Formats: sequence, C-alpha cells, structure tokens
Amino acid sequence: MSAIVKKVCDAFVEAGVSEEKSTLAAKAIADYDARFARFARFARFARFARFARFARFARIEADLLILKWMVGLVIAVEILPLLKGLLL
Repeated sequence: MSAIVKKVCDAFVEAGVSEEKSTLAAKAIADYDARFARFARFARFARFARFARFARFARIEADLLILKWMVGLVIAVEILPLLKGLLL
C-alpha cells in the first residue's frame, strides 16, 4: 500500500470504521487514483500527437511554398523570352 492510501486507511480507522472496511475503501480510492493517472497519461499523449500532426502539416506547407516558388520561376523563365521575342 502506498503512503497516501495507508494514511487514508488510518484516517478511516481513527474515525471509527472497521479495519476491513477501511482497507477496502483505501483500495477503492487507490483504484480511482490509478484510473485518473491513466487519463492524465492519455491526455499528455494526445497533446503530443496533436503537436506532431501540426508539425507534419507545417513541413508539408513549407514544401508546398518551395514548390510554388519553383513553378513561378520556371514560368517566368519560359514566358519572359517569349514576351521579349514578341515585343522586339
């Protein structure tokens, strides 16, 4: 039994609850604590997964920005000589 659960058990005994009932109540409290700790771990994982998803989208957006500039440069290199030939 952890220290906190032992303290809860001792508090129940001092309040006049039988040893058996206080032990069962302390174990029930420990089970709730474990369940909430599991939820906290899941929340931390969900926060990390959300950050990883945003980081992946940021990389994709950066790649798209580079590709847009590359396409714009290719269009400019192809169109400018045509315009120069038509105007001169």
